[in-house]
Amino acid sequence: MRKSESNVCYLTDQLLKRATFSCLTAVSACSVELQLRGLSGSKTRSEETLPLHAAHQVNELYLQVGQFPLKDEPGWRNDTRRQCRASVSGRHSDHNGSTVRSAVSNALQSDPRAGAKLLRMFFHDCFVQGCDASVLLDDTATFRGEKTAAPNANSLGGFNVINSVKASLEIACPRTVSCADIVAIAARDGVVLAGGPTWEVEVGRRDSTTASLSEANNLPGPSWTAAQQIRAFQAKGLNTNDLVALSGAHTFGKASCNLFQNRLSSSDPPMDATFRSTLQSSCGTPSATVDLDQGTPVTFDTQYYTNLQMNRGLLTSDQTLASSSQTSRLVNTFTSQSAFFNQFTKSMLKLGRLGVLTGNQGQIRNICGKVN
Repeated sequence: MRKSESNVCYLTDQLLKRATFSCLTAVSACSVELQLRGLSGSKTRSEETLPLHAAHQVNELYLQVGQFPLKDEPGWRNDTRRQCRASVSGRHSDHNGSTVRSAVSNALQSDPRAGAKLLRMFFHDCFVQGCDASVLLDDTATFRGEKTAAPNANSLGGFNVINSVKASLEIACPRTVSCADIVAIAARDGVVLAGGPTWEVEVGRRDSTTASLSEANNLPGPSWTAAQQIRAFQAKGLNTNDLVALSGAHTFGKASCNLFQNRLSSSDPPMDATFRSTLQSSCGTPSATVDLDQGTPVTFDTQYYTNLQMNRGLLTSDQTLASSSQTSRLVNTFTSQSAFFNQFTKSMLKLGRLGVLTGNQGQIRNICGKVN
């Protein structure tokens, strides 16, 4: 079931008579609720510990059904495969020492841009036919993936991190954790390790067996106006708050000069003269790269919004947010770290719910770059 569907499904665990999963679709978010019957009437006991045998049986049911999101029930911690998922997301260790977190941390040692690359990968995945890891699929003689789309070719990175994590997990917990979930968790960890906020990543996604090169070629671009971006986000069920908050991802990472060459000779949207001069000196060739945020280039903070207030937004799609009456108020609001971090985490959760595959849809890929 895709979460965009408007329905309510009820699944009763025939192995564990006292447990009922309710998959409730509302506002594009499918939530899974565990209700225990017989232990204390019909009271929801999401914070209490299930008997060990119940934990095993509920976990088996999850593996069969593939519900999303999978709630973090304390009583499930003793199940081996449940521990695999916990190890991936770091849920049971205050987000420290997780499999993905360690891989992202190691990647940052050699590439300070790794976190930004992983966050961008997550966006490019979810915005094209949903958060299904379609962006990871390689081309074959009979299959066209999304890696060669104009917004992705020679610019999207972080695949080595995802592939490394997946290879390790297939040894420890085969056919348990999807590539789509790994991408979502890696994006979160890239933000956290750069000083940004944390949030509990919803898991339970399955991987696609298809990709869409045409849809990937229509991702929001660096020269888009605020109005164009708003329409694209609305088409995905995301609002203006989500647009401006998620654009804050440009607070770290780099961009090629050819993505903003038009900004160096145009005053619409405006650009600070000193900033323009600096960029002209840095962009000797179109393939040269510069920091998206010249102030704190490897830190996830609010400097991006301060830059926009000073007409120092690198891309047209960035600076137009400060010029448009539809978005300028939010640019000012998000110069507050608490306001930005709060909205960013909410928007990342909404983004992570787009087009999720569940149940018998898709698969859990053995290798992220190809269909089983």
